[in-house]
Amino acid sequence: MDLGFGSSKNAPWRAGANENTTITFSTNVYIDQQPLSAGTYALFAAMGEGTATLIFSKNSTSWGSFFYDPKEDALRVNVKTLPLSNSVERLKYEFMDETDTSAVVALQWEKLKIPFTVSVDFAKQQLESFRNELRSSKGFKSEAWVQAAQFAADHNDLNDADTWSDFAINGKFIGETNFRTLTTRAMILQKKGDLKGADQLYKEALSMATMIELHQYGRKLITEKKYAEALEVFKMNATKNPGQFTTYAGLMRGYAAIGDNKNALKN
Repeated sequence: MDLGFGSSKNAPWRAGANENTTITFSTNVYIDQQPLSAGTYALFAAMGEGTATLIFSKNSTSWGSFFYDPKEDALRVNVKTLPLSNSVERLKYEFMDETDTSAVVALQWEKLKIPFTVSVDFAKQQLESFRNELRSSKGFKSEAWVQAAQFAADHNDLNDADTWSDFAINGKFIGETNFRTLTTRAMILQKKGDLKGADQLYKEALSMATMIELHQYGRKLITEKKYAEALEVFKMNATKNPGQFTTYAGLMRGYAAIGDNKNALKN
């Protein structure tokens, strides 16, 4: 609409009041599945009947939309507006329906709601972050390579997982042979189909594990429904660390997992 001031003769609503309403993204995102680069944007809305066109403008420092210029648009997205059952007196924005990779952002005012979905390629961005971090001071600790390898394996990037898990063990200056580096490497070999190599590393890792590491590993096996294997780990822990609360708790969990309630209660 023509606001009667400024250069814009077809100005959208500033989606707020006074200075531009702005939204900042620290990484590249998708707005209703359309890509938008990281940055700070002015948020405008061109209202229609039951719909709104959301405008993300590269000019985020103006007052209102009096000088709005469509050439500065970074993205336009058409969304459906929704009625609200209860009136919202003061305009607000809410984040809702959050998942690991997305959230719905909703402008709410009076009896109208204007929602749009912000999503990210979480796995891709996190893997890129690991690649950068491992070149920084964080890369001088084996724990950082282990964490990166585990994430990569969990998200089916077995090439990076393989490289990073090997470096955690054999990397010059930082490589370590311990329970965590070996079990991470074993898990990745298992995913790659090298069951024999994985089994050998698991056995080596268990022989050097602390009481807490064995206990946590046994609990992990239970979550994977490997109940018999979990019980063997808890038994090993009790043999290596007898008379401890933690090992009794492990035996309790292990026996309960296989349905042996008598021994679970005993422990």
